[in-house]
Amino acid sequence: MMMVMPMRPWLHAAVKNTGPSTLCQASTIVAGLTNRRPRVAPEGALDSALRRAEWPWHALSFAICFLLAVIFTLPTSLAPASGLMGYSGDNFQHAWFLWEFAHAVAKLHNPFYTDLIYFPSRANLAWSTMDPLAGAVALPVSLALGPVVAYNVSLVLQLALAAFFARLLCLRVCENQIAALVGGACFGFSPFLLAHSLGHLSLVTAFPAPLYFLALDRLLTSNKPGWKDGTLLGGALLLTALAHYNYTVICILATLVVIAVDIALGGWQLLWRSWKALACGAVTFVVVFSPMLAMLVGNAADRPKPRGIEHVQQYSADVLGFLIPSWNHILLGRFARRMDLSVFVAGYEGTVYIGIVILALAVFGAIKARELGRTRWMWQALTLGVAFYLLSLGPSLRVLGHATSIPGPAALLYRLPGLDFVSAPARFAVITALAAAILVSLGITFLLERLPHTPQRYLRSQASPRYF
Repeated sequence: MMMVMPMRPWLHAAVKNTGPSTLCQASTIVAGLTNRRPRVAPEGALDSALRRAEWPWHALSFAICFLLAVIFTLPTSLAPASGLMGYSGDNFQHAWFLWEFAHAVAKLHNPFYTDLIYFPSRANLAWSTMDPLAGAVALPVSLALGPVVAYNVSLVLQLALAAFFARLLCLRVCENQIAALVGGACFGFSPFLLAHSLGHLSLVTAFPAPLYFLALDRLLTSNKPGWKDGTLLGGALLLTALAHYNYTVICILATLVVIAVDIALGGWQLLWRSWKALACGAVTFVVVFSPMLAMLVGNAADRPKPRGIEHVQQYSADVLGFLIPSWNHILLGRFARRMDLSVFVAGYEGTVYIGIVILALAVFGAIKARELGRTRWMWQALTLGVAFYLLSLGPSLRVLGHATSIPGPAALLYRLPGLDFVSAPARFAVITALAAAILVSLGITFLLERLPHTPQRYLRSQASPRYF
């Protein structure tokens, strides 16, 4: 008589809705199919089989993210050789950086030094926002089709990657495929990133941020975090530096907030358990980043002077900026253009708009997180979102374009040496956008799981939410 091991409902759905190849891989779960004797599948084999069942979701999700990126960048995305996307200005510089990176790699030169400007002297580009990560991703297109097409394709791809990796982070949080995709789209196509797509490719290269938080959560939730966890964390932090140095500083500050929240919720045991892995991550980052660090600090003449406090204040967010769309907003841009110009003194650099619908869903997700058993993530996302929005307000507050003498939460931060390197405080809002996406995914999950006749087997993640 054939004996079958009892399966959990979600596992039964996973087996029922997979193809023949996956059924073969999952056959170890069912006892007695070959020798009529009960067998227990190894945990690694079970995880491997279930993760393979996730790949169709990943492929479909990335295709949707890429399609949305094309739609949000119309019409140039359909004619990438017609001209550079965005406003004339910084986009020309970033297109040149892509070309210079490809030119240097093709000639086996160091891409961080060039004599193509300030000839015959050699310019150090390490301090520039040359975005070597985007340059490496766009390298084949740069070599084959030139800087204009490479810039436009890279911009579309970076928006898609930001949405896709934010989706992976949201999937780890909510374990719901549809909700995670919505959350990822909320980050990848947030007003913050879409505003910077008008000229700042390096800031649009934001996918390392959710990747970093995935690695950080993997480390902090592991029972025995080891060198592998630390190495992954350090590697993810390195990717932020290869995108934009500001993102590295922001992620480090966010790490302190996340650890503080975890300690407040679970006590100091977390720190004692994970400090070695965190130290391993720091060492990994410093060692791998050391060649670039040598280029940054090796020659004092190459170091740029820090921006003045006036510049920092100008590129801070408005206190009510989360309610003020940019001029380029698809639906609300025409209403924003009627507002006082002083509100937009920072240009698209100061865009920290969240959106009423996104804000409402994020608040709803924070309220319902406890019922979903996601209290820890709720407190982390809520604390990160609020804290980094307050930091985006800069050293002194500005309300509807009117400067005040009220010091902002970032006033103390900008007294620390080296922190004036983040010359545009509004960029701190990238963490607010990511935190809002996480909370939105929780809100959508709560709604989906309570809809009648919802096909849960198509919505729930079939594999473990560990992606490393």
